[in-house]
Amino acid sequence: WSLLVDVSPLGIDGPTASSLLLERGRIAATAMVNWGGAHCANYVRLVYSNEPLDRLHDIGERFRRALL
Repeated sequence: WSLLVDVSPLGIDGPTASSLLLERGRIAATAMVNWGGAHCANYVRLVYSNEPLDRLHDIGERFRRALL
């Protein structure tokens, strides 16, 4: 359905990761700022429940290219 990813080990926050994922990886991810406790800004949320498999097959590689 959805996945939360902690991007803080990469030295970035959720809003930064969200922008990079969209610009570089063509991945829409929601920054979780103000959606929880003190660490929510470290996360992005990916919703994949309605995505066809062919759009998801290379998401790992696109994620790495966008953020690393």
